[in-house]
Amino acid sequence: MDALFQLAFYSLVLVGTIVLHKILIPMSQKLELVDVPGGRKSHDGKVPLIGGVAMFFGFCVSGVILTHGNEYFLLLIVALVIILTTGILDDLNELGVKTRFAAQTAASLVMMIFGGVSLHSMGNLVGLGEITLGVMALPVTVFCVVGVINALNMADGVDGLAGGVSLVTFMGFYVLSLLGGDGLFKSGILLLYISVIAAFLYFNMRGPGQPRARVFMGDAGSMFLGFSIAWFSIDLSQGDHQVLRPVTALWVFSVPLFDTCRVMARRVKFGRSPFTAGRDHIHHILLDHGVSISRVVFLIVGGHFALVAFGVAGEVADIPEYIMFPLFILAFITYSLAVNSLDNKRANQSA
Repeated sequence: MDALFQLAFYSLVLVGTIVLHKILIPMSQKLELVDVPGGRKSHDGKVPLIGGVAMFFGFCVSGVILTHGNEYFLLLIVALVIILTTGILDDLNELGVKTRFAAQTAASLVMMIFGGVSLHSMGNLVGLGEITLGVMALPVTVFCVVGVINALNMADGVDGLAGGVSLVTFMGFYVLSLLGGDGLFKSGILLLYISVIAAFLYFNMRGPGQPRARVFMGDAGSMFLGFSIAWFSIDLSQGDHQVLRPVTALWVFSVPLFDTCRVMARRVKFGRSPFTAGRDHIHHILLDHGVSISRVVFLIVGGHFALVAFGVAGEVADIPEYIMFPLFILAFITYSLAVNSLDNKRANQSA
């Protein structure tokens, strides 16, 4: 595929996914696939929850054309169908935690058993040699996939945030895939994700002429993107065709991981279930400190971009994993201390 044809193809994917959004928006009311304000949701009116569906179909159709129905891509789609269906059902009638986890586990097993995508090595994280998982590969892979899916779902709290974070993450994977000599196959698929997310952000991102989101991605969208990020985090960091090390995959998804781990640890500390909903995520804390939604997105996505860039630079410079991993832990501790400090100030102000 020469450069001009690539530009035309991916531009068509972008435009086509925008058109899909426009087609699905009026249908969302009839399907009752809308987000109704109330409780922790403070948006105005019923907002269509079709962003995930539009991204999925834009990705599938263009992917079949790009890969000519390659088995690898078709297995990815099979797993994504499980994820998307669960997300749509959750958007229509909120599912229980166990049901969502069961579906996410099923998709993980498809990924591992049929797709051959499994986390079997953690790399040389502590300088004592490669850490291999052996018989623990299956449960650890499932745990990581479910964790990534729900980390992104928790980031989907304000207009443009989950989409922006996902876009930066896939950009990181795309650059590493190209630099790692993976050829055009997987990098081409990654570019499809970038195209459909950009189309979604056209409707979801606040900006001139669009004071609020016209479309939400819904749980269908956050699960679709979260599972896809998990798939490529593992696939690109394992095996003979490895293009990045496992520690780099952590950096490329850093901010959602940081915030999820911080929130869960804080909830457990105060005797709450780590899976309960609450206004304790970084975007909620910044909003309660008077930061505008647009600026919140800029700060979080910008911070995520900086961490992804650092991870990519570490991979390119071949900085040892036993250095990059402690730096990742240090970054997490610094993040947690800073955000918890803001959270404590918020609590004192409201007391």
